[in-house]
This record gives sequence, structure tokens and C-alpha cells, in this order.
Amino acid sequence: MPDDGLTVTAGTFVERSPARIEGLSTWRAMLMLMGIVFHATCWHEGHPLFQGIVLASSTFRMGCFFLISGLLGGYALRRRAPHAWLRQRIVRIGIPALFAYATITPIIGLLLDAAPPTAFIPRPIPFDWYHLWFLFALVAYAPLTLLLHRLDRTTGMVAGVERLCRILPGAQTWVLLAVALASLVPMVLVSWMLDQWTSTTYRAPLLQLRLIAGYAPVYGFGFLLARSALLRDTMIGRVTAPVAILMLIAAAYIWQFAILPMPVRAWTNATLVIGAAFGPPAAASLILRSALAIRSVPPFVQKLADASFTMYLLHYPIIVAIKIALVSATRDPGIAFMCAIPVAAILSYAAHRRIVLRSPRLGFLLNGRVLERRPARDDLSGEHDGSGGLLLPGAPRTAGTASVARFGPTALSSEIN
Repeated sequence: MPDDGLTVTAGTFVERSPARIEGLSTWRAMLMLMGIVFHATCWHEGHPLFQGIVLASSTFRMGCFFLISGLLGGYALRRRAPHAWLRQRIVRIGIPALFAYATITPIIGLLLDAAPPTAFIPRPIPFDWYHLWFLFALVAYAPLTLLLHRLDRTTGMVAGVERLCRILPGAQTWVLLAVALASLVPMVLVSWMLDQWTSTTYRAPLLQLRLIAGYAPVYGFGFLLARSALLRDTMIGRVTAPVAILMLIAAAYIWQFAILPMPVRAWTNATLVIGAAFGPPAAASLILRSALAIRSVPPFVQKLADASFTMYLLHYPIIVAIKIALVSATRDPGIAFMCAIPVAAILSYAAHRRIVLRSPRLGFLLNGRVLERRPARDDLSGEHDGSGGLLLPGAPRTAGTASVARFGPTALSSEIN
């Protein structure tokens, strides 16, 4: 697991400790791997079960992922030279993004184009980025991290936020609502711009720009959490407000999609955008609380988290191929869904363990791992463990330590390295 530079003491996060919060790294990986379940619903989102999965995922999954990424990025820049971190970050995320866009997306397009008409599968859209949009979002957020770091060093930005937390009654609720509104405004603005200026052909893939713009404030809020212990304590202090927000979102979804006989398209879109904006801060509050309770994880979970980046890149074409084959044969989306998840997970995990980890070139192209030489010293400050995390002096080794004699950290671990 990556070193998050955090530990748990008396129910809060404390900096510069030899221990690590395994929960943050585990949650980040699991949020990514939930994409396998989400993408297994493709082309049949109207099915009640699949619709529930899509709504739940759009409410919290990627927003929480970006918040955790911003938090870890905020800690990284306390220990790294800012411009060196930025260059390394762009390489470690940008190379896998460009390589996957050049190789994986054409494969997906060819599979969709070869699907028989009886499968009722949409034709491919030229230059679609499919599931890879989040990589380009992380690259775009890298300069934002540097900007926030400079503002933190040159202004009283964090101190001002802390003053508000001290004086506002019910500060947690105000914080959650403020982050949600900051996310909602760019989502609405980008949605309006897409409605005005884009054709229907490209509107579906370009809708991800709405999420990239809307989750930038969420990522920035994660950065602030890294810089303010008071804000972190405020964020995770109680469960009442975040649970209430999530329950209201769930009630709106039930009313809109299960009770109303003829949902109005405009209201449906508004409900989805509001849920995507208000859900991540509330869900992240609960996720950060749960991260406090995770002191260690089983070795297989560590390996799964280490493989999550590769699995996310590779799973989608596998799902597309399985669903084309099974939907054409059985016409039952449920069977295709149940088969696609385990097959895509197993094959992509095996590809990571058996191929990517053993190939320096593929490790660089798919994981952003840089070939490095490291001295073999047990007490080396900042030594990498096998998952791309950092071992601080005196911290125990994990099972994968030997594997990084050849490789540097993975793309996602660069958030904290």
C-alpha cells in the first residue's frame, strides 16, 4: 500500500508518523475497482438492478476517489519539491493515459463495431475515451495541486477556513454543503455549454467534462483536508449530517425513478447532477471515518489494491467482449452482467500479476512505474514497499518488498510520493 503519511491517534489523523492508514489506500483502490461492477451494467442501464448500481456509483464513487487523491496530493507536496512532483505526476499518469487511449480505446471501438445488430449495442463514437476520462482528470488536477500548495504557503487560505470552522455552529454541515455547491456550479455550467455547442453524436463522451469540472473543487477540498487537522476533524466529527444528505439523495432518486410514472427529462437530469454534486462530500465523510478503523489489511487485499490501476485500464474491453457474446446468445442482460464481473476481474488481475509486473516496459506504459535503482538498505528513509508505497524508517516490510528492486512506484502512488 502507498504510504499516506498519516496515522490514527485519538480518532483523528496525525502527520509524520511511522505508521500508515491502510484504509485510505484500500478505499481508493476499491472505489476504482467498483468501476468493474458499474461498467458491467453498460447498455442495460434501464434494468431496475442496473439502474440502482448506476445511481449509487454516480452519487459517490469517482467524487470520493478524487477527494482522497487530493488529500494524498496535499501530503505529497509537504515532502517533495513542487515542480519535481508535478513533472513526475504528469509522467506517471499521463503516459498510461496516452498509451491506453492509443491502444485500448481502438480495441473497444473495433469490438463495438463488430457486434451483430441483434445485440442492440450502440455503434462506437470516434475518439471516445470511454473509461479513461479519470486519468485525464488527474493530469488536469496536478497543476491545481501545485496552485493550492502555493496559496497555502503564501496566503492565509487554510487559516481562514479553520477560523470559519471554529465560529460556525454545525460547521460540518456547512462544510459539506459548501463543497457540494462549489461542485454543482461548474457541473451546471458545463452541462449548459454542452447543450448549446455540441452535437448529439459527441455529447455522451463529452459529458465527462461535466464531472471533471465539477470534481475539481472536491479534489481541492481533499487538498485542504491534508493541510488542516481541524478541517479533517470537522469533516469526520459526526455522521448525522452526511447520512441525512445521502438519505435525501436516495429519496429523490426513488421518487424520480421508481414512483413517478412519467419522469420529465429535465427533472431527471437535474436530479442526477445534484446527486453527483452533493453525494461525494457526504460519502467521503463516512469513508474517512471508516479508514480510521482499518489498521491492517490481508495480503491479498494489498495485492488487489496494487493491481487496481491495471485492472481498471484493462477490464472494460473484456466486459465489452463478454457482453457482446452473451447478450447476442442469451438475450439475458442478467447473465451477461453476472459473467462479465468475475471474468473481467480475474483476467485483468492475472494480466497485472503475470505480465505487467514482470515487464519493465509494460510497467511504465500501463502503470507509470519508472525504472529505478535503489540501494538495499533496511533503514533507508522513503524506501518503497512492493505496492508502490513508502516505508518510513523502522516500519515493517510487506510481502511485495523484493519486487521494487527494479521498479519505482505506480501511477496512483505518485499522489503521495
